[in-house]
Amino acid sequence: IILFHLDVAVLTGGFIGVDVFFVISGYLITRIIVSSLGARQFSFRDFYIRRATRILPALFVTILLALSAAAYLQQPAALLHTAQEAISALFSVSNIFYWTDSSYWAPSAEKYPLLHTWSLGVEEQFYLVYPLLLVFAYRLAGTRGVIVLLLGITILGTFATEAVGRIDYSAAFYLTPLRFYEFAFGGLAAMLPGLNAMQKSRGLSAAASAFGLFLIVFASLRFNGLTAKPGIYMLVPVMGTLLVLLAGPSPVAKLLLINPLMSWLGKISYSLYLTHWPIIVFYRYFFGSSLTAKEQSALFVAILIAGTILNLTVERRFRLTHDGKKTANGVSS
Repeated sequence: IILFHLDVAVLTGGFIGVDVFFVISGYLITRIIVSSLGARQFSFRDFYIRRATRILPALFVTILLALSAAAYLQQPAALLHTAQEAISALFSVSNIFYWTDSSYWAPSAEKYPLLHTWSLGVEEQFYLVYPLLLVFAYRLAGTRGVIVLLLGITILGTFATEAVGRIDYSAAFYLTPLRFYEFAFGGLAAMLPGLNAMQKSRGLSAAASAFGLFLIVFASLRFNGLTAKPGIYMLVPVMGTLLVLLAGPSPVAKLLLINPLMSWLGKISYSLYLTHWPIIVFYRYFFGSSLTAKEQSALFVAILIAGTILNLTVERRFRLTHDGKKTANGVSS
């Protein structure tokens, strides 16, 4: 996503990073909730405290810094729009705000410093509804009920998104109900029977990882702004992510995804995502929209530095410790 937003020419489909993220998020949340339900330890209160301490502090700091930069750089009309963006992000409705305001692909959208928070709006709205659905399905029919629920969401959601996208593309892109199928695919990766069997087969898991990564890379390189999204075409990166998750820590995954560099980037990925777009927008606002290779490289380094600082000073300090009782800075849950 970051390289795509930096206009790296070969990554014309880098926007699929959001689709990959939604699948991974669905996988993690489903595992957390279903395992807690199985152990009779699930609590809505604990779940939402963990999500809040994970997401909100770094988001608040990003919004504050973006508003400060906007006050210095932007004209009154643009500053007013940025303030509206900030309010929508604070109330987790950025996706709805941008749906009513502008297309993600409109030229004017490149000037919106908090445009990237639309995906956080989708995720936060997903957190409000998804746990309720999982708990209901689990208490009704156990893990089998959860699998049936997820299968229904993936099948109906894919076709619904495709159908709506033909009528109202922005709605299919921005609105949470039409993104649910991507989260549900991740949930299936956490629930599908036979998962352990695949991971126990060294050859099968390696093949699944390799083909899954191929699908993701293929979409990143071959998709472009004219590709219909979301919908049927997005099943390419979605299925690629599903295969990588099903394969688990295969030899290919250990080599390409679980090495020290990728592990470090994974740990700071949320802060990188928060900081990258405002940096790019304000740089373009001041120096122009076209980026040379040197500017792309310098901005990439600046994003790495800013993301690392935000991760160390804010994100980690408010994340719950392993006992789940307090954050790293001592704030009680």
